[in-house]
Amino acid sequence: MDPLETQIDPLSLAGVPYEQKWDILKPAIERLYVRENRKVKDIVAAFKNQCGFTAVESQYKYQIKKWQFKKSTSTAKKVAVYNVIKSRAQMGKSSALSRDGQILETKNLRRYLKKEARKEMVLHPVPTQAHESPHFLSSRVAQFGNRT
Repeated sequence: MDPLETQIDPLSLAGVPYEQKWDILKPAIERLYVRENRKVKDIVAAFKNQCGFTAVESQYKYQIKKWQFKKSTSTAKKVAVYNVIKSRAQMGKSSALSRDGQILETKNLRRYLKKEARKEMVLHPVPTQAHESPHFLSSRVAQFGNRT
């Protein structure tokens, strides 16, 4: 992966109280963590090397949780997107997904859409008579495919 660019001037942090430094770093951390999908340990190293900001990984995780930054999409949002895509597909329209003007990574959404599509494909069992005995069950197994 390419090197991280914090886009923070180290001099902007000089003389600033510790708690206020987090406010200065917040937009850059959001960009790196949420939009660029970077790992926390890589963000920690980048800010330490480029800005001289020395905070441990757990402090970054605390701030990320406090700011409610999330990489994942909630189930409720996935359901809403699924319903929109499904209705647009029925009308013969295609869909492109974006958040904050950027095209979304669709790997997880595709997985969710496939799972929902599988749920819709329901196999209906053949109704049997109540008086039938299970004579159709045997110890022999039907062979499928080219395996013997």
